[in-house]
Amino acid sequence: MKAAFIISSLFAAIISAAPVEVKTRQLSSGTVRVQLSNDAQDTAVQAEITTGVLLNIADNFQGLGRNVPANRVGIISDSGSCSLFADPATVQFVASVIAGGDDVDFGPIQLGNGAIICSP
Repeated sequence: MKAAFIISSLFAAIISAAPVEVKTRQLSSGTVRVQLSNDAQDTAVQAEITTGVLLNIADNFQGLGRNVPANRVGIISDSGSCSLFADPATVQFVASVIAGGDDVDFGPIQLGNGAIICSP
C-alpha cells in the first residue's frame, strides 16, 4: 500500500514538473491573418480569416476601396495557407500563399466579387 502511494505521488510530481509550451503570438483558434495590398495606392489591409470557410473578399478587406483593388497578398500569421479567387464560384484562381513564405504578387486586379479560403 505504501509503495503504491509513493509511486503515485512520484508520478504526480513528475507530471506537474513537465514544461508547458506557451506561444507568444497566438491568434483565435481556426484563423489565419492575411494582408492584401494595393501598391499603386500604398495601402494594405489585414483581416483575420476563419479557416475552412469560403469568404467574400469585399466583406473582409473593405479598407482597400469599393472594388477591393489589390496586387499582392501575404500571410502575417505563423502558420496557414490561403487561396484567392476573383469570383465567388472559385473558378478564376488568382493566387495561393503560405505562412513563412514571401508575399505573392499577382498584378493589379479588382477583387470586389472575389473569394478567399484558408486552411490552418
